[in-house]
Amino acid sequence: MTGVETVLVVDDEESVRRLSQAILHSLGYKTLTADSGENALKVFSANRDKIDLVLLDLSMPGIGGIKCLEKMIQLDPNIQVIIASGYSSKVAIKDSIKSGAKDYIIKPYTKKELAGVIRNVLNNG
Repeated sequence: MTGVETVLVVDDEESVRRLSQAILHSLGYKTLTADSGENALKVFSANRDKIDLVLLDLSMPGIGGIKCLEKMIQLDPNIQVIIASGYSSKVAIKDSIKSGAKDYIIKPYTKKELAGVIRNVLNNG
């Protein structure tokens, strides 16, 4: 369940970004990071041709995860996005799937869980 793709990790919590990045590197993925939806859109716009998947926190200050997701899909309708959420309601997760996310993962997640959901989305996206 390893890969060579590039994943954009978007989370407002630095510890979550660092841990996710470390897990992804150990699995062979390259990573880019952003600490907000606004910064994610900047990184995404500048690197669209390099980013294979986005791991997007749903609950962030500013524009938040769902608005960020919608804007990314406007920029690239084929982008693969996984929503990461620790305390969002099932309604918010369902709304993000309706908005175009390919899957979701509940935080805190294990290396095995993250590897599985990423590989599943990349293989079946």
